[in-house]
Amino acid sequence: MGDILDICRNGLVYSQGGDLTHTMPVTRIETISKGVIDWDRVGLVPLEEVNPSYLIQKGDILLSHINSVKHIGKVAKKQDDKPLLHGMNLMLLRFNNQVDPGYAYAIMSLPLTKKYFERRAKKAINQASINRQDILELPVHLPPKLEQRRISSIIGSIEETMIQTENIMNQAKQLRESLLHLLLSHGCLE
Repeated sequence: MGDILDICRNGLVYSQGGDLTHTMPVTRIETISKGVIDWDRVGLVPLEEVNPSYLIQKGDILLSHINSVKHIGKVAKKQDDKPLLHGMNLMLLRFNNQVDPGYAYAIMSLPLTKKYFERRAKKAINQASINRQDILELPVHLPPKLEQRRISSIIGSIEETMIQTENIMNQAKQLRESLLHLLLSHGCLE
């Protein structure tokens, strides 16, 4: 993978506290715990500590490289242009122009990729880590860019369908709970 990455680095080290009236959001490990960037779980960095070279760009991938073994290899892709700093304990991966961003994210999201990182993790008490070299040595199949885009598009369609299905399931559960409450508190209405 080292041949297709422009950037593979750990994040900004910053101090906690300080002037929190003028801040910028920064990633933390928990920011990607659900596989997406969770804006409710970012930290704040005082503006005087902001280093613009640590701004995350749309399409960048954040990788959990220091965490419990269960969470090693978790990823999230930056999907928008909102300002966000790359904080410590997440690796930022920025792929070069040979790689479609959706394809890159698909590779990094594969269970096989996660297992690769779990196998290479250096384990300590309640924590494990992978290093930059482990990431750079990940074997990657890179088809032509047009095929990457097709694959990315198909995966995107599947993910969109899964989200829609999950929303329908949640609505069905809410309806079921409402009906159960109504039936159990008022009985069957004839």
